[in-house]
Amino acid sequence: MNFQKLEKLLLEMKQACKLPGMELAQGLKSFNQEKANHLMKIFSLEFLMCDELEETGRKLEVLQIIETITNDSNFRVFAHDSEVMGRIYEISAKKLMS
Repeated sequence: MNFQKLEKLLLEMKQACKLPGMELAQGLKSFNQEKANHLMKIFSLEFLMCDELEETGRKLEVLQIIETITNDSNFRVFAHDSEVMGRIYEISAKKLMS
């Protein structure tokens, strides 16, 4: 499968969630914390794409970002897609057990 279009779309969506004057290379602090729900969806989609591409290292990095957003009270995540989060934790558990 070719994921180039999805990669481009993910980058564009991340750009839309960053704070003015910040660069994505600055990590999570570059994002507008009020857009936490959007960020959860973006990074969840990126995680699932990484799983399809079997990019384990990147997938673990994205998982850490998701967990940070979920657990950081500054991000104020009101709701996340339970089906997607369940899939993320299922994939993570399988990788840890193998």
